[in-house]
Amino acid sequence: MPIKSERTMKSWFEEPIAHMTTWAMRVRFYAIAITLVATSVPFLHSYMDVQLSLVEMVVHTLSVTLSTAIAILLFELMLWLYLKGEMGRWSISIGLFWMLLFGVFLLSFIVMNVTHDFLPITLDIWNKHIERDLGPVPWKILPVALLIGYILIQLIRRYQSTQEVADLKKLNEQLQTVKDSAEPPNNEAKKNRHLDTPKFVLSYKGENLYINPTLIIRVESNENYCHILAAPDEEQGGHCYMVRITLNKVVEQLPENLFLQVHRSHIVNLNYVSNLVRQGRNYQLQLTNGDYVPVSRSRINQIRQKILVE
Repeated sequence: MPIKSERTMKSWFEEPIAHMTTWAMRVRFYAIAITLVATSVPFLHSYMDVQLSLVEMVVHTLSVTLSTAIAILLFELMLWLYLKGEMGRWSISIGLFWMLLFGVFLLSFIVMNVTHDFLPITLDIWNKHIERDLGPVPWKILPVALLIGYILIQLIRRYQSTQEVADLKKLNEQLQTVKDSAEPPNNEAKKNRHLDTPKFVLSYKGENLYINPTLIIRVESNENYCHILAAPDEEQGGHCYMVRITLNKVVEQLPENLFLQVHRSHIVNLNYVSNLVRQGRNYQLQLTNGDYVPVSRSRINQIRQKILVE
């Protein structure tokens, strides 16, 4: 039982809340976070019974807001250096989000301490916090920071879900357009295509089996074995072959323009893709034979590019 609990906690910590976040998307939610911080300042001071004049409250709110914004920019810079400038689109997990939130929380107080040298009024305000025994970092506001973090996670998830539904609809429309625009080959074209395509060689039941790659619908890996589902043709009927071969070896033999690995255990023939289906937070490809194949989120864009190219 303990081992299962640890795995569950690790999977929760690594669970992504946003995939391929763009700079525009991050700026949007940074603005929401800063707005929430600015709104919470008067409420917190009323709760902690820190008496400030109207001018002091405005100055302190601006100071906190500016410090939070600077802390966010510093973390963006650190991530930019860590990712070597490749921050155009990157994913964020729950664990990374809370680490960033806690880092911004601490860094914003460091920035505020630096502002005392430039704005003496902020030092007077800070002394009033010290008089209330709040310390250099008032940990009493940590629950509010956690609440802001929770609100942001829910907003990000909702935004991400809306974007994914829109992208899914657009992708299926593009897929349907490609299918509609493709002219069905006549019998002669089918025959020539089969002759021109190199055969896929498998060792099956002690003999070499030659399969035309265009007839392979999908491949599913199970450790050192692969299940290869082939469509029927004039020479042989449809069949599912279980052969001792790794998925990597299969990938090496199949034409790149026709097949795509959509999951660590699955390869599909793009000619047999019907729709991309979303179930909860997971994706599946619906094939023309009625099968459903799981899709890794990280390969969604690759599928889109393949469909557009095809």
